[in-house]
Amino acid sequence: MDSRIKQIKDFCDQYSQNHFVISCRTAAYEGDFSRFTEVTIAEFDDEQIELFIKQWFSSKLDDKTGTAQKLWEFLQQPANTSVKELAQTPLLLTFLCLVYDRSQSLPAVRSILYGKALDILLEEWAAEKRIEQAPIYQGLHTELEKLFLSEIAYQSFKDKQLFFSEQSLTKKITVFLANNLGAPKHLDGAAVLKAIELQQGILVKRAENIYSFSHLTLQKYLTARYISREILIEELVSKYLTDSCWREIFLLVSGLQDSSDNLLLAMEQQAHTLIQSPKLQGLLKWLMELGVDSQSSYGLLASRAWLLESALIIGANHIPNFIANVRSFTNGIASSNNSIRAININVTRASANARASVINIASNITEARARTRVRAIASAIASANASVRFSDINVDFEALARSLEELANQIPADADDDVWNEFSHQLTQIYLDTFHLDITLITVILDDTKIIGRYLDTVKLIIDCKNSAMTVSKKQWKAIELRLLTVPNT
Repeated sequence: MDSRIKQIKDFCDQYSQNHFVISCRTAAYEGDFSRFTEVTIAEFDDEQIELFIKQWFSSKLDDKTGTAQKLWEFLQQPANTSVKELAQTPLLLTFLCLVYDRSQSLPAVRSILYGKALDILLEEWAAEKRIEQAPIYQGLHTELEKLFLSEIAYQSFKDKQLFFSEQSLTKKITVFLANNLGAPKHLDGAAVLKAIELQQGILVKRAENIYSFSHLTLQKYLTARYISREILIEELVSKYLTDSCWREIFLLVSGLQDSSDNLLLAMEQQAHTLIQSPKLQGLLKWLMELGVDSQSSYGLLASRAWLLESALIIGANHIPNFIANVRSFTNGIASSNNSIRAININVTRASANARASVINIASNITEARARTRVRAIASAIASANASVRFSDINVDFEALARSLEELANQIPADADDDVWNEFSHQLTQIYLDTFHLDITLITVILDDTKIIGRYLDTVKLIIDCKNSAMTVSKKQWKAIELRLLTVPNT
C-alpha cells in the first residue's frame, strides 16, 4: 500500500468520530478507500459552461462586441463538438477562454489548443497577474523551458509519479541546464523552480516540499511533446497501447506529428497481436464470412461493429457491464468517424417487423430468465438492422421476419418456467441460424470479455487518433480501415 494512503487511513482511524472528505484527480485514483463513499464530481453542463464564459468575458468591451456569445455559439456548432467536450472541465475551459481571448477563434486539434494554452502560461501568466518578471528569466527563454518541463513530465508520467519533492525537481532542472550547451550557465535550479511556481503556475507546491504539475492535462501534453520530439513512437505503442492512463497521450502525440501515418500503422500492427484468443479470432472470421470485409462503403467499420455487437448481445447478456462497453464502442465508432456520420441507415420493413415480433413475444413471457434472453435477441436484431443497407451481407431478414411471426403464433398459454425457457431457446436458434452463428462462438466468459474489450478499446483508440491527427494519408487510412476488425493474414 502507498505510504501516503496508509497515513490517511491511520489518521481517519485515529479521529474516527470526525467526518472526512478526500479529493483526488480521477485519473490518479486507485480506489483504495473502501470505508468511504465514492462520488465523482460531475463535469460542467451546458448551462454552467455558458455561465463561466459570460463571467469570463464580462468587460465593457466584451459586452459591446458580444465576445461571450460568439464563443458560446462557436462551441455549439456541430463541427466543434470535440472542442466543446474540453469545456466540461473547468481548467480546460479556462484554457479555451485564454486562447479565444487572444485570437477570437479556437483550433480544432486539441494538441494545438494545449500548446497555445501552455504558451500563454509560460509567456503571459505573469503579465495577467501583474507580476514583475524575475531576473532569472533574462537568460531562460520559453523554448528551453519547454524542453526541461517536457523531460520532467515524460519521465515522471512513465514512472506513474504525479508528485515530486523539491529536491528532486531542483536536481532535474540543474542537471538539464548543466548538460545543454544552449542553457545559460549562471542559472540556479532552485531559483528557476521558484520562478516557475510564482510566475507561471505550471509547477505548484501542494504541501511542504511537495510539487506537482498544476493540472494532469499539462503533464500529459508535455509528455506527448517529449515523445513526439524524441521520436519515441515505437516505445509508446509497444508499452502503453492498452494502458488507459496513456490514452490521452496517444491523442496528443497524433496531433503533434506532421503526419500520423507511422503512428497509426504501428498501433494497427500492435492491435493485431491482441487477437490471440480463439474466441476473438472466431468472431472476427465470422464477420469476414458474412461478406462485410468486401464492403467498399464508408460504413465498412460501422457495419462490422454493429454486427459484432449483435452477436455479443446474445452470448454475453448475463454480463451487463461488458455489453454496455461493446455498445459504447459501436456508438463511438459511428460518432467519431466523420465518414460514418453521414450514413443514412435504411432499416427494411422485414427487419423492423422481425424486431417488433420479438418485442411482442417478450411482453407475453412471465419467466424472468427467458424474458431476459428474448429481450437480448430483440436488442441484437435492432443492432444488426444497422447493417441492412449493405446489400452483400449474407443475412436474410425476410426469412427472419417470417420465422419470428410463426413462432409468435405458438406462444404457450399458462406455461411454466421450463416451457418458457424452451421457447426462448427456440427463438435463440432462429437468431443463430439467420446470422450463421454457433452458440459456442458467442458464449463468452469473463476472461473472454477482458480480451475482447481490450482489443475493441484499441480499435477505438486508433480511430480517435486518426481524428485527432494533423494530417493522415487518405490512402494509408483506407488500407488500415479495411484491416480493422479482421484477422490478419487471412
